Amino acid sequence: MIEALLVLISFLGLIVGITLALIAPEELKDGRKYFVWVKFVLLLLIIGISVFFSMNYYLAIPIIIAAGLFFYKREYMFLPAFAAFVKDANGLFILYSLLFLYGLPVGSLTKEKTFWATAKKLLMRHIAYIAVGIAAIVIKNYI
Repeated sequence: MIEALLVLISFLGLIVGITLALIAPEELKDGRKYFVWVKFVLLLLIIGISVFFSMNYYLAIPIIIAAGLFFYKREYMFLPAFAAFVKDANGLFILYSLLFLYGLPVGSLTKEKTFWATAKKLLMRHIAYIAVGIAAIVIKNYI
């Protein structure tokens, strides 16, 4: 139950990112290159945390790295799948905290004219995030 709540809270990072983009649009012009770098660094941290807290290093390392490289363009949707490899609660908390932070630049870099247009575009594109997160919980706990 708590893991499902972590998935939903980490998804809120996307909505907070959208809100930040609409509150301070003048900052996005100068900060765009920094948001791209923050995304890249957070992606590396998410992969590193997943490997560090994984149940089986030999199995997890190639799968996590391959998934990170394969889904690089649509990575946000598949990042909760790394939770299936994390074995303890501390690792999950760190992972979902990083996923929340990762949602901030993803939401900020996608800009439409209004909040609702941006939210609709991102939510339709990334709604599978929640399904992937719940599937990772089921795989980790019951399979």
